[in-house]
Amino acid sequence: LCGGQLTVSLEVINTSPNILIVGGGHVGKSLASVCDSIGWEYSIFDVRKEFSNEERFPYAEKSYTSSIPEFLDSEDEKSLSRFSDIFLLGHDWSLDQEILIGILSKVKVNQRPRVGCIGSKTKWSAFREAALNANIPSSVVDSTRCPIGLGIGAHTPEEIAIAICAEIIALDAKQPLNND
Repeated sequence: LCGGQLTVSLEVINTSPNILIVGGGHVGKSLASVCDSIGWEYSIFDVRKEFSNEERFPYAEKSYTSSIPEFLDSEDEKSLSRFSDIFLLGHDWSLDQEILIGILSKVKVNQRPRVGCIGSKTKWSAFREAALNANIPSSVVDSTRCPIGLGIGAHTPEEIAIAICAEIIALDAKQPLNND
């Protein structure tokens, strides 16, 4: 009625997870397959080209292959925040520890990305000690989830992938995690 004009600006925010899968082995491949089936975006990083490429992960947003220091040098707090979650699923315990410490040195508590690591309580204890010895604040170290995935008794790579995605859904919905 008044003859005026109104301009509306909208920003679309993608609320679905965007995951960095570190390690393109059996569990990483299974996690990518579950992400493909539910429409979640993911990227893959592996130091081995044969486990991080378009043939193995045709629907990955991006595939990264480099040394861990090269990858970490190309990332910072802001660039890592494009991921909702980073999951360490590597084939080599020492490489997982190296990238964990590198990533934790670049992130803050209660901010993207959430970090999770596959492994036992013993493995996590060693990783935790190494991260603390690398002067990563305990609050950042203790925000890491290990083992990852809802405690549903998963054993196979496919079951573990489902448990990981279920955990993401629960975290995003702010549901309590029952991993006892």
